[in-house]
Amino acid sequence: MARSYWAQNRTRPTIERALRNSLVFGAYEESCMVAMARIVTDYATFAWLCDVFVREEYRGRGIGKWLMESILAHPELQGLRRWLLATRDAHGLYSQYGYTSLHNIKRWMDGLIRMPVNPALYLKPGREKSLLRRHPWIFSGAVARVDGDAAIGATVDLLSAGGQFLACAAYSPSSQIRARV
Repeated sequence: MARSYWAQNRTRPTIERALRNSLVFGAYEESCMVAMARIVTDYATFAWLCDVFVREEYRGRGIGKWLMESILAHPELQGLRRWLLATRDAHGLYSQYGYTSLHNIKRWMDGLIRMPVNPALYLKPGREKSLLRRHPWIFSGAVARVDGDAAIGATVDLLSAGGQFLACAAYSPSSQIRARV
């Protein structure tokens, strides 16, 4: 899964949280997962098929088709009004199951996603509260980890424990005040 184009910039905690909050389907050979997909849904009107992956050495064996058939037959997903997905390279597979390009594309919008472009400073759970109250300092005890190389004075992205972007800050690795917004 780490080699899939859609998971390249996701951290393990982000992937784990996404899986916990989705309906996940998997195909296994013995105890090894060889394919997966997840559904984000309200179980009443809408489902988003995402994060579909078949390990390279298992592709071309019909596992993707079996996975799609299992998903579409799932009892809790019957009667939904709209299914969506986005794909870079599997249009042929999904068109076999009724997926087409968006029809009234002017109705649809994408949200802007802020991916960390600077080294990332992850806060411990609950430590973003002072920052959200406009306190400009992040003390060393609030920091869970730093991802990436950050020198003194470098700009870092402050992220919550769950990976949500909070702010940019100046980094000071040897100070008790680790970052200043």
